[in-house]
Amino acid sequence: MQAAGLHPRRTFGVSPSANMLTQLMDHIRHRTPLHEACTQGDTRTVRALLEYGADKYALDANAQTPAESAASHN
Repeated sequence: MQAAGLHPRRTFGVSPSANMLTQLMDHIRHRTPLHEACTQGDTRTVRALLEYGADKYALDANAQTPAESAASHN
């Protein structure tokens, strides 16, 4: 049973072990999926993450928000 208001995790076709490794590396760098989507310019994913409640003010290991991280990579 799923808790009210929570959405199932989407892996987008990535194998569970690869997905876990990605999560671990992102945790070490303090990067959220929103950081990655912004940095890659993936506007569709950015919109979806924000719609599902992603924190646009989350800081990575460099103390950058997702938007600042994207700007520094362009």
